[in-house]
Amino acid sequence: MCRLLVPRIPGDYTGTGDLTAALLLAWLHLTPGDASSRLEGVLENVIATVQATLKRTRAEAGESAELRLIQSKEDIER
Repeated sequence: MCRLLVPRIPGDYTGTGDLTAALLLAWLHLTPGDASSRLEGVLENVIATVQATLKRTRAEAGESAELRLIQSKEDIER
């Protein structure tokens, strides 16, 4: 069992659930191996990407905004 500590980024953002689901599916598809051995790494990648997107959104649009996905393209690709 693993535990991931995720710092909270204050605000109300639109699109975080959709982004999380899309990233989870993409990383599960792109990461080789069986699901149980790769799940920890997949979740780390998903959370890191969502966090980076939230930080960029907060910096550009404030604490109540739709996610800045286009502006976060490079973060998402990494």
